Amino acid sequence: MLARKQELSTQFQQVMDALLLALSLIAAHILRFYSTSWFNLSATIGPFRDYQWLLVVIIPFGPLFLDLQGFYQGALGKTKWKSFLQILRAMVYLSIVVSACIVFLRLPMANRSLPLIFFPLAMTVLLFKERLIPGLVRRRGLRVARGEGVLVRGVRRGMA
Repeated sequence: MLARKQELSTQFQQVMDALLLALSLIAAHILRFYSTSWFNLSATIGPFRDYQWLLVVIIPFGPLFLDLQGFYQGALGKTKWKSFLQILRAMVYLSIVVSACIVFLRLPMANRSLPLIFFPLAMTVLLFKERLIPGLVRRRGLRVARGEGVLVRGVRRGMA
C-alpha cells in the first residue's frame, strides 16, 4: 500500500512538472514577445505556433530526465544545492534533445533567445516547487500529529 502511494505521488509530481515546464515555455515566449515593445527592440519573435513543437519535446522528456537524475527520490531530505544540480543536469540533457531536433529533424527555431529565457525560468519554477512541497508535507504531518483530521472508528471488544 505504501509503495503504491509513493508511486502515485511520483507520477503526480511528474505530471505537475511537465505542466510547469509547459507553462514556463509559454511564459518565456510571452516575455520575449512583449520585451520588444518594453525595451524598444527592433527584432521581434514569431507567434507561439512556430514554437509549439517544443512542447512535444519538453513535456515527455523533461520529467524523464528529472527522474533519471533522481529528482523524485527523497525529496524531503534533499538540499537546495542537490536539487539545483539535478535540475541543471536535466536541463542540459533537454537542451541536447532540443538541439538534436533542430539539427536532425530540421524543426524551426527562428529565435534562439527563447530557450535562453526558458531554461533559467524553468529551473527557477522547478526549484520553487521542490522547496514548496516539503513544507506542505511537514505542515500536514504536524496537523496529523496534533490530532487534527484523524477519525477513529470502531468498538472495543469489551463493549460489544
